[in-house]
Amino acid sequence: MELASRNKQTVTSFFEFFSAGNAKDAFALVAPNVSWWVPESLPFGGTFDRTGYLTKVLPKFAGFQGPLKLTVKSLVAEGDSVAAEVESYAIHTCGEPTTFVYNNKYHFKITLKDGLFVEVKEYMDTYHLAELYAVTQTDACRAKLKH
Repeated sequence: MELASRNKQTVTSFFEFFSAGNAKDAFALVAPNVSWWVPESLPFGGTFDRTGYLTKVLPKFAGFQGPLKLTVKSLVAEGDSVAAEVESYAIHTCGEPTTFVYNNKYHFKITLKDGLFVEVKEYMDTYHLAELYAVTQTDACRAKLKH
């Protein structure tokens, strides 16, 4: 199998693992020293290594009723690079009156080396993600998630 095809399969596997609620196997495909960029316009934006992404970004969104489903809509690969168009869907337990539907569209530019993600640029509708973040930061939501 050629490099671009193997890399597309690795990217597909990452999103399948994550969507199944298996972040451990998903992030086993990510190099520890990855450079993972999230737009700085978000309150939690910046560039992170794997541990930073797992501890500073993902925990901000606890409270989904199930795994965040990430559906790959298209992939384009050339050599070490894969461009992935992805759509998310999940229901968050906080919101008005009782839930918040999170349905975002993403573009990931992923560079791989030896079968691992070494660089990720994660683009999305930052307004919709900021809406979700605002919901998760309310006192009512924080109290609800502690139980």
